[in-house]
Amino acid sequence: MWEGIYRVLKRTEVRKEDVPLIKEGRVLGMDESAELLTRTFYPDDDEGEDKQVHKEIRAKAQLVNEGPDDDSPEPLVHKYKSWERS
Repeated sequence: MWEGIYRVLKRTEVRKEDVPLIKEGRVLGMDESAELLTRTFYPDDDEGEDKQVHKEIRAKAQLVNEGPDDDSPEPLVHKYKSWERS
């Protein structure tokens, strides 16, 4: 078994050092890189740019948020206790 593991490990590449991001010809630091990645992959949520389907989803989500907080189902304590006994 260990021979197979060592054979696979030999073929794997050594982890390369992280390459800094470059924006407009300038090398970014760690914080700036994190900021750029965040803005690129998680842009600001602008409701003005929503398509119709997104507007409908927001409206449905708002209905859920406005509902009463006591809609939670009762905990299944009696079932948990019966499972403990079995």
